[in-house]
Amino acid sequence: MPAGRDVDYRLQGYDVEFLDLEVEGLQPTQQTEENKPVGGNSGPHLDDQVVQSHQPSDHLSSHSSLSHRDTRRTSALPPTLLGRSSPLRTYTLMIISFLCGTILAIGHHLFYEGLDGRHVPERDQFIIAGHHISSQQSAIFGGTALVFFAKFCFSFSLGHVFNQRLWYTMHRKWIKVKGLDAMFKVPGDPLGFFSLEMLTKAKTVAGVAGVMWCLSIAFIPIPGSLSVKSVPVTTLNRVSVPTVNITDPAVNFGSTNTLGAYNSPSTFAQAVASRTLTGGQVPAWNSPCGTNCNYNLTFIGPAFQCSSPSSVNIPAVTPKWIANQTKGADIDVLTISYISDSAAITTSTTNCSSYRSTYSIGVSFKDGVFDIRVHNVEHHEPFGTTEPLQRWGVNGAPGAFNPRGLGSIAGIKDAVVKAVSGSVFYDIQVGLILQDTLILYSTLASYGANETTRYSSGQSSTAVSFGPDVPRMVEELLANTTMALMASSIWTTSTEAIVTFNVNVFSYDMRVLWAGYGASIGVTVVLIIFGAAAVRANGGGGDRTFTLIGATTRDPSLDEVFGQTLKDKQGASSRLEKKLKYDSVDADDGPRMTFHVP
Repeated sequence: MPAGRDVDYRLQGYDVEFLDLEVEGLQPTQQTEENKPVGGNSGPHLDDQVVQSHQPSDHLSSHSSLSHRDTRRTSALPPTLLGRSSPLRTYTLMIISFLCGTILAIGHHLFYEGLDGRHVPERDQFIIAGHHISSQQSAIFGGTALVFFAKFCFSFSLGHVFNQRLWYTMHRKWIKVKGLDAMFKVPGDPLGFFSLEMLTKAKTVAGVAGVMWCLSIAFIPIPGSLSVKSVPVTTLNRVSVPTVNITDPAVNFGSTNTLGAYNSPSTFAQAVASRTLTGGQVPAWNSPCGTNCNYNLTFIGPAFQCSSPSSVNIPAVTPKWIANQTKGADIDVLTISYISDSAAITTSTTNCSSYRSTYSIGVSFKDGVFDIRVHNVEHHEPFGTTEPLQRWGVNGAPGAFNPRGLGSIAGIKDAVVKAVSGSVFYDIQVGLILQDTLILYSTLASYGANETTRYSSGQSSTAVSFGPDVPRMVEELLANTTMALMASSIWTTSTEAIVTFNVNVFSYDMRVLWAGYGASIGVTVVLIIFGAAAVRANGGGGDRTFTLIGATTRDPSLDEVFGQTLKDKQGASSRLEKKLKYDSVDADDGPRMTFHVP
């Protein structure tokens, strides 16, 4: 019998061929009067079915006219496919855009590294259209621009990787229409990730799309790698500072008698001594060199050299603290005696000799807080006020004949002596009584366990005591009074000051910058490898262009899915459940790559 026409069907993804289909006594293309249907109402015979298989109706011809090839033997994007890109172009776009992003990242690093540690000027750097742009703003603008363009390059590269994996996956799997919808829109619409069909059938495509969306997260910390911080800067400046100049003939801290000789400390000197004694420290003055600076000074002034307290038995208890005024023919001595042990009926005595001395001090201001320290006191010659002051400074000693200068030194010293001289005794009814002295208002005296407690008027406690450090404290009292003269700014001098001030500088943390860029570069490299493999397997580059989509949807079988008219309101959701696959088919006019239904 004559052989029938070959019919090729695809069944469950396999090629099944029915060859040499024959019907007993009937040619496939012939029909006799005997086997014609009568009246057109009787059902079709087997012969009719065979004939229909070889001579299809308009509807069936749309399916049987295309023969589907084995996917494994065809390229997804052959060279003759309209809208397809060459492999070289696709490789170039993926790699070059990645390299551009990497170069921009390196440039961003070098830009910030050049700014690191540089001073941020306060003045405007540019004026654009009337807008003042500072150096800090221009640095931020430049860094932001580099981040933007680097992200653009990496996103461009990943976009091409996504397209290659998209065509690679559609060529190998049957995917529902709704899954294809999600795959095509997910690069621009994150709602596509809610498609279970895409997540299960196109995992790599979904992964690349996820990286594209999350890439922005990696770039978030990068602008924060450059900040502005305040750092201390130290310079050496010559500044004008307060000092002590007792040899200045225009200033005299001692009053004179009718003969013009030194007689007693001036009222101003006594006020300075009293304020220093009761305050317990040198009064502060305004910084001449800023909120953070320090400088050293040397000057001439009076100083005490006190002996350690000695204990002596006395025959009777006298309720007095005895402070003797100056005495001696050639040296002034302050003698302080007080009862230190009432049970043993003994007194403690400290003798303080007066010297013309050179002070070496350090003055500092830290955040505006004043501090002054005595580094060294060099004693020269002793001096006394009971003989003519002209005798002081003989034999070539420092500070030769200068009666007014000598009177100032004596006035400062005697102002301190006058403040501490006098008596203190205890009255059983009223308590401690002070007579011509401020000693109990100073830090020399302490009360009971709380040594920081100061004397107050009417205090009844008898637990006042003078410790073994009284000699040192008396020396400090005269030194502080002398240095307190600087608070009046009577004299100034020029000296080198170490000035520390805070400046704003750029601070670059490369770890923050490369944490973002490093993650982007690493992930992009891995995905480019996947994209390149897809280009090789596809035989070319694919995009989501209208041309390529139109060229790959020329299968008449797609009318089952997309042949709905505007008046047809039924079955829209069921059409989205249809599975499609992109592969090669044999059409009447030759093979073509297209989407088709099973």
